[in-house]
Amino acid sequence: MRKLIRRHHYATRIHAVPRRRKKYGCAIATTIATIALTGIILIGYMTYPSENYQYPIEISGELEGPDEERTLSSSLLQNKEGVEVISTKDRPDEGRKVEELHLYLHVGPIAMATTTFQNSLAEDRIPLNKDGYCVYDPIKMRDKIGPTIQSSPALVIQTSVEWNELTSFLDRCYSLQKNVLLSSEHLGLIESDVWNDDIKPAFSQWEIHIVFGYRRYYEWIPNLHFQIFQNKNRNIPNINMFIANDNATNLLYTDNVLRHWKSLVGHDFDFLIYNMHEDRNVMKTIYCKMLPNTKHSCLKHSQHLIDESQNICYPPFYKLMVIQAIRKGRLPDATNLEIASMELERMHQAGLTPDIPRTCMDDEALAKLLEKSIEMEKVLVPDWFLSENGEQEIRRKFKTFAEKELCGVGVLKVGRAKEYSDMWETLLDNYYIGNLTGM
Repeated sequence: MRKLIRRHHYATRIHAVPRRRKKYGCAIATTIATIALTGIILIGYMTYPSENYQYPIEISGELEGPDEERTLSSSLLQNKEGVEVISTKDRPDEGRKVEELHLYLHVGPIAMATTTFQNSLAEDRIPLNKDGYCVYDPIKMRDKIGPTIQSSPALVIQTSVEWNELTSFLDRCYSLQKNVLLSSEHLGLIESDVWNDDIKPAFSQWEIHIVFGYRRYYEWIPNLHFQIFQNKNRNIPNINMFIANDNATNLLYTDNVLRHWKSLVGHDFDFLIYNMHEDRNVMKTIYCKMLPNTKHSCLKHSQHLIDESQNICYPPFYKLMVIQAIRKGRLPDATNLEIASMELERMHQAGLTPDIPRTCMDDEALAKLLEKSIEMEKVLVPDWFLSENGEQEIRRKFKTFAEKELCGVGVLKVGRAKEYSDMWETLLDNYYIGNLTGM
């Protein structure tokens, strides 16, 4: 019977039993049908801004130093700031024998600190390597391999260059006896044949753990709405209409992604959930409380102070309005989206803008949303739900949040209509003044 990884408070382990070597069940047909019905949502969600990362493709051994220590170098691990190598100098601490290798596959969902997770993997590969972990290029995993796996038949995946790069990388990691960390939200709802024919064989040398994020349902929806529609120029529903259409939110939320993976791999897998509400420093939670033997990575993020200015919360619909104003030419292309969105909210709340029509949810719809949020927390993070930060906090914060973020706004009209031209000119003036004065 394999030893279970230590259990941590609020890092929820959904299921962990001795792993039996048996065939896994196929995905339920109804899940696939639901995915097809919401294809337009997933197409929008697959679009991401490109990032200028470069990492290794070939992995080759070379000797360095007087002791002729063998290191791995690869064009895949290069960027402008230097080269990170998988090296025997950065092997796990002496005295810690790896009895069984583990692969942690983070599958999202979208809008649950996935970008934070992936950017941290890119930045933390040196401490993670010291902790005994291999990390494949997380940006390439997200932007290339994830979408390929999500949208391609199993046979097509096997012939893709990116997939073969990943499997070669994994083979080398296994030869070094490293654990593995991978992340792509595109893998949340993969087909059963992709799992059985591609992913399962490629990962078979490791004990596999599937990692999910948790964010309160009512808080997650506005961010999902923004993620899906930020690249759209038309047909953007307001948040109320989006909530009323349960297909997208039900399909992409943690409980459904977890249910889908259970249908793929069976119930004798290890499913882990990190709770975004436990600590704003999400990576501290992941490294210090969820993953084993990550003392270097945990130390780095324990010492990392969260910049409070980066955690100022404002409704995502302000961002959508700014994006439309940029596309219409009312704001320059180089406008900082975060600064402009915060300024727009300040002007709006101070009554310095023309009327921005808002349509809020009725009491019945709000009650339904609150109860679903409570039920999801009870199911997904039961220990947290029973704490003083659980149900009581949900009920206490919900009304204020709903009034601020769950009222629909016609973002296309505000971003483009002539009657709002003066508002954007004022915002632009304030934007430049704020930047020049450091405000």
